[in-house]
Amino acid sequence: ARHTRRYMTRRMPGTAASATAASSAAGQSEVPKSGDVLTLECTSLAFGGRGVCKLPGGFVVFCDRAVPGETLEARVTSLKGGGRFAEATKVSSISPCEHRTAPPCPHFERCGGCTWQDIAYAHQLTMKRDQVVDVMTRVAKVDQTRVQTIVGDCIPGDKTERYRNKMEFAFGPGANDRGVVIGLRPSGNHSDLVEIGNPDGCLLQHPVADEVLRGCRTYLDSNGGSSLDAFNRRTGEGVLRSLTVRVAVDENGEAIAMVDIAAATRCDDEDAALRGLAEAIAKVRGVASVVRTRMPPVPELRLAEGRQQGWVKGGRGGRGGRGGRGGTGGKENRRGGRVRKSG
Repeated sequence: ARHTRRYMTRRMPGTAASATAASSAAGQSEVPKSGDVLTLECTSLAFGGRGVCKLPGGFVVFCDRAVPGETLEARVTSLKGGGRFAEATKVSSISPCEHRTAPPCPHFERCGGCTWQDIAYAHQLTMKRDQVVDVMTRVAKVDQTRVQTIVGDCIPGDKTERYRNKMEFAFGPGANDRGVVIGLRPSGNHSDLVEIGNPDGCLLQHPVADEVLRGCRTYLDSNGGSSLDAFNRRTGEGVLRSLTVRVAVDENGEAIAMVDIAAATRCDDEDAALRGLAEAIAKVRGVASVVRTRMPPVPELRLAEGRQQGWVKGGRGGRGGRGGRGGTGGKENRRGGRVRKSG
């Protein structure tokens, strides 16, 4: 259920009383609860890039994608440190910071792949330098004056787009649990999926990797892909778990892609359909190899007992999602179904 705290500066849907009128009665030191929607002002950045926001009584809230100088609404996701501070995700921006810019990617607002696409790149460099200065003064206890002389400007990258050589995408069920979609998960969310690749690709990766996603989408929409459904991390049912694309560029500037499909199959029909998917991807120009990582058909997530976030990593057989303990990967993964292109 959604909770709305009394010290909020404006009323949210479903509130019973005005936030401002009840503020003095509630007291400024009141601790928020998970699910509360708060109006916050971001004052600085914590190490790692989360915005540092404070309530009137001094209670600290760390918020993803909050930027210094911004006023925003955020939903509390958890309390940490024995209730001494909270973590939150941004719901909307009420008053953007002066360095805000239009994000180039249409998926930015929901996707967890990028953090600062809506901030001008020159200011991103300033914020990164500020992170180093903060660690040097707060942790290393270096004098502020000396820090300013030894920490230089952040050197900009040659590219702000298409600079990653590896991306991993997840498979998930389509609308009304029909079909399969492929994309990236929102930040801090193990179940939802933001579909990438059709028609828009991912601005982090090489264009050849976008073509791999489109080739995968085309096959899944065909009759050959009808027997392939998405792996369910809660139940261990389904086939397709993830698609990893690695791209290198040779001395002639030609892109070479290597694709890894992680899947759990249980019958010959599923094996045949999966091989068809691999062969379809292998036809994409620039793809050098397609391999399959065999996944155990067991859950990766479990329902947390007494915890706010619900589903957490660690399926049947133990905590954590690795090494054959109800999860993926580790030394127990086996390779198979390799498809290579000649020439």
